[in-house]
Amino acid sequence: VIRRDLHKGGGVIQADTTFGSGGKIVLNAGVSSELCGITDSTGTTCTLAMPSTARPNATPMAIIKQDGSGFMLFSTWYKPAVDACNDGITYLAIHEWSASDGLKQRFAIDLASEPVTSAAIVGGKLLFATQSGVTDLSSKLPSKVKFTQTGGSGERLSRTGWTEMP
Repeated sequence: VIRRDLHKGGGVIQADTTFGSGGKIVLNAGVSSELCGITDSTGTTCTLAMPSTARPNATPMAIIKQDGSGFMLFSTWYKPAVDACNDGITYLAIHEWSASDGLKQRFAIDLASEPVTSAAIVGGKLLFATQSGVTDLSSKLPSKVKFTQTGGSGERLSRTGWTEMP
């Protein structure tokens, strides 16, 4: 569930009911048009729907687009193993939201055959860590997903509010 809240004086006062449908966008695992588990290398074709047994395993990372027209949403999903001899699979889904196009999935990949809690953007690269070390996903991303570093000093990100939904 993706929600946009309205705030006043530094605090949330209510959900923005004009956002999505009734104030929220709901993505369902197992529905490829809403949430894809693996896309082709360009990110345009879903080759595997997110398995219906997959669940989000970390707080998603939302990054405002450089031009301010929307945001990118990075989320990891874990499909548990069907038996105790395996580790399951973690997927990464990247969505883009803009007022003109709404929410569109831009890329999805299976990250690892183990639980991976989240990805991070460091030095203009998309990284994640597994039990065997850190992996850079930047070269696997389609050309429409890019990270740019900007000059300057001081705090570059500020989280004003986050509510975990059950």
